[in-house]
Amino acid sequence: MEGVTQQAGEVHVFKLQVGNRIPEYAGVLPTGSHVSPPRHLSSGSQMAWAEGLATAHGFLPIFSLVTEPAVGYGIAGGAAFFHRKEGWTLEDAREAFRTGQRQSPPSISAPVGLYTLNGSWAVGGGHRGIWKNDRIRYLGGAGYGSFELAVAGKGDQSADQELPYTIEGRGLVQSLAFRISDLDWFWGFEYRIVRSKVTFDTEEIDPGLNVPSSSFRTAGLGFSLLFDSRNNTFTPDRGLYLKTQLARQDDIFGGEADYWSGQAYGLFFTQPVTSLVLGLRLEGRFAQEASPFGDYPR
Repeated sequence: MEGVTQQAGEVHVFKLQVGNRIPEYAGVLPTGSHVSPPRHLSSGSQMAWAEGLATAHGFLPIFSLVTEPAVGYGIAGGAAFFHRKEGWTLEDAREAFRTGQRQSPPSISAPVGLYTLNGSWAVGGGHRGIWKNDRIRYLGGAGYGSFELAVAGKGDQSADQELPYTIEGRGLVQSLAFRISDLDWFWGFEYRIVRSKVTFDTEEIDPGLNVPSSSFRTAGLGFSLLFDSRNNTFTPDRGLYLKTQLARQDDIFGGEADYWSGQAYGLFFTQPVTSLVLGLRLEGRFAQEASPFGDYPR
């Protein structure tokens, strides 16, 4: 179940996901991406599939279908390189998975790319580092892409007409999170810089509508609070992941606009019976009106 509301520069997305024995996969791909086990596999094969993800090491190719309505159907893929901590053994990881014990996530490096049927595409790469026995978490990456999107007109600009546009750009993100004592809580900060260009398809728009096309650069520093009690990051069947962030975009960080933005994101997993895993996802974002069009919450 999914719902979207927009009000005064805010967008909220709500999802309820129900999986059959194996929960949605969330780990190798960026937070919020999900891959389900192949439906044609037997329950035993799906269990082996999930175990393989939870105990992955070395090199692993990744492929996933893109089903985001905003960009249409497509495919995403990449190559993940797992860096396990010293002393890690496959036998211990398998035993932890089968008994439902919590596992420390591995460090991962991955080049990735995607393409969809409406012509949207992106390439990039990143690294997630788990340091000091999971007391410090690092995430960094860079990418370039072009996305074919549409936005509804507002005000006198025919709210019932979709305005197609292309947003093309490149970006860099660097973040660190630090565990608080021996708790499941982390605090951290994130730096992001994005250079984008927005171009509206004027051939598809009524001549009387005033639509801007612009290039812009945003850069900002955000502070976050994170809670993570999932039993593993790849195929969790219990636990909670929460993240809230407040960020300031400002020219002192290298941008061209000054405004505040924020987000809240949550994943909840539970397994009421052996053959069923329930997952709940909630997400909300906001940005002040001073934010460039290309940085509006979506």
